[in-house]
Amino acid sequence: MRILEAVETVNDTRKRAMARKVSAVFGGVLRGKTVAVLGLAFKPNTDDMREAPSIPLITALQDMGAKVRAYDPVGMDQAKQVLTDVTIPRASDSLTRS
Repeated sequence: MRILEAVETVNDTRKRAMARKVSAVFGGVLRGKTVAVLGLAFKPNTDDMREAPSIPLITALQDMGAKVRAYDPVGMDQAKQVLTDVTIPRASDSLTRS
């Protein structure tokens, strides 16, 4: 069982590492910035949010002070139930509007 726990830990670390990469693009400062996240569900063409990589990514971005706007063509209803303090527009083209 320990190997599975280690794999989970590494996977979670990689998901949060993506947020650090986003932060690096902005000179390490995300406070006050708005970041768009496309694709929220665990896999394409589903609304399955269980273990979705977008959850720790969004949480890490928020922890760094970013505002998050997110969209998934199929998983919007489920995402609304799982994600907090995330702006979820009706259409993807709304991600770039204030």
